[in-house]
Amino acid sequence: MALLKSDSKRDSFLPVSDRERIFSLTTYIFLWWSSLKPIQMFILGQSFLPPHGGLNILQAIMVVVVTGLIVTLVFSLNGMFGQRHGLAYAVQLRSSFGIRGAKIPAVIRALPAIAWYGIGSWIGAMAVAGITQPLFGFGSVPVYFLLFQVFQTGLAYFGIQTIKWFESIMAVVIFAIMGWMMSRLFGVHGVEIQQSWNFPGTWGLPFLFALNTSVGILSTEMISISDLTRYVRNRPSTNWVGHIVGINPPLIAMTVFGIMAASSVGTWDPIEALMSMSPGLGLSIVLLFFVTMAQMTTNLTINILPPALILMDLTGMSWGVSVIAVGVAASLTFPWILLDSGNFQFFIILYSAFLGPILAIMLADYWVLNRQKLDLEGLFDTSTKSPFWFRAGFNPMAFISMIVGAGIALVFLNYSWMVGLIVTFPTYLFLMSRFKPRSGQSPTLARLE
Repeated sequence: MALLKSDSKRDSFLPVSDRERIFSLTTYIFLWWSSLKPIQMFILGQSFLPPHGGLNILQAIMVVVVTGLIVTLVFSLNGMFGQRHGLAYAVQLRSSFGIRGAKIPAVIRALPAIAWYGIGSWIGAMAVAGITQPLFGFGSVPVYFLLFQVFQTGLAYFGIQTIKWFESIMAVVIFAIMGWMMSRLFGVHGVEIQQSWNFPGTWGLPFLFALNTSVGILSTEMISISDLTRYVRNRPSTNWVGHIVGINPPLIAMTVFGIMAASSVGTWDPIEALMSMSPGLGLSIVLLFFVTMAQMTTNLTINILPPALILMDLTGMSWGVSVIAVGVAASLTFPWILLDSGNFQFFIILYSAFLGPILAIMLADYWVLNRQKLDLEGLFDTSTKSPFWFRAGFNPMAFISMIVGAGIALVFLNYSWMVGLIVTFPTYLFLMSRFKPRSGQSPTLARLE
């Protein structure tokens, strides 16, 4: 049984059979409609415009549109592995990084997800405190934060089926509330928003920096998308259409929402910005529901599921214990520090310097070297005879490529994800075509040499 349940262990990494594919095209679209509306995207939209960014509204919207195209393409290409073979990200990495080496990029992916989990819960706690403090005289953000962690951990504990139905129900509700809030924002602050079009902005390096940051905020899910596509019905159209329709509407809407807020309200604090749009009690309650549900749906899909799976692979813990461990770790990430305006963008471009190279290696390995054909049994063979054993269980070519790509990306930190991806892709292909691992050579390498 490959479905994730509270009592499952390592067998959760076995291929998901066709009868276990629980996401149809509709429910998969709803999954993304609810998952891609975190307040972090709202903050990102705010950061594009002055005083934090150098873009005007048109340029900021173009950043979001291009981001949607890039994310759709990468999700569809990298997600093909999970959909076709029913395997998780932690297993997918073994093809390129080696049976043992795969654990290192898995951990690199898990760390920012855990931090985002903490950030999302802290934002939700801030929203609750913003409502209860004036009403009841009590608004302890740390207390609400812990309550958030307990509730979300409880939902995730019961597995992917619970996540699926919670996300599907919330998708339309959250989208409707956000649409209403955007219409109200434009109605009240339409003049200020219109004036922002006159700001000259730039299509130069600040535009590329904004694009890199916008893509970088989703770079974690780009490399681990197979954790979700393995549960999607095995039809190519479901993969492509699901991502085109599922990703672009919420991604564009939530970020544009932040752009509109920045041009009218002019504050970095997301809760303060949103609260200024809802002066009445009734509207504040609607806002509270929107923020809390948006954070929970995002955390469940993007920030709890992947690191919990990775922890299972590393330790052999059950699903339930892994979820609890991830919740505890997220509580210790100091999210109030990461939410500071300067730290927020730096955090994104820093981890993107490593995730861009990892993605490049995965794409090059699956689509170019292996041409979508893998020895699936070899991915689970932990002996020295595995075709993915390489050298002592590590593929040195993958790690050299990742280090080179990440090193150059750190030099050009403002454009880290793009630089890391562009540098690493050809580096990995060159090294794999020229150098042969001492043991566990794969058939593909044999053909290349």
